[in-house]
Amino acid sequence: MNREYEANDNHKSKRDELLLFILFALCFLLASFATTFSFYRLKTTNKPNPPVDIDDSSKENNPSSTTKIIEVVYPTGSEIAPTTSILPGWRSNNKEIVITNASDVDLKYQLLWQVVKNDFVRLEDLIYHVNINGVEVAKGMIPTTDRIIINNVSLASLEKHNVTIYVEYLNANVDQSVDMGHTFISQLIVKNVD
Repeated sequence: MNREYEANDNHKSKRDELLLFILFALCFLLASFATTFSFYRLKTTNKPNPPVDIDDSSKENNPSSTTKIIEVVYPTGSEIAPTTSILPGWRSNNKEIVITNASDVDLKYQLLWQVVKNDFVRLEDLIYHVNINGVEVAKGMIPTTDRIIINNVSLASLEKHNVTIYVEYLNANVDQSVDMGHTFISQLIVKNVD
């Protein structure tokens, strides 16, 4: 009777060890799987708005000329930087910029994507979209160097443009894990080009 009891006890011990091993292996696979799809999330920061861009240099030389004033408000901040993981197919929240021509003459502006850091490998998968008053006006890969992404946009006297920008990480249906651990940080800058 003792031998049967020992055999059953030995069998239970091996079975328990096997179950623990399988449980550990499943946890390890699940953790590995979760980190394989770990990418980036876009975060906007609420920094103070840059100063109003006022170009009144021509007024000093010609007092009768009109000052061109462009007011730029960044309700969601002007910086774009990833903070936490995203999955392929992810789309960021909208980044908002309100641009107003506060002068009595028409003017033109540009939007500069200033790169602080971009070390992505699959650049073709990280795409920005720029909309003005709900209409897409630009789309492209996130730059690795400073780049004007929209240029010579006309803004009539006292007109306002609501600019929205969002970024997406495309689902390329290929292994995109090469971008794990990579990041980008950028600043959006509006400039008067007249």
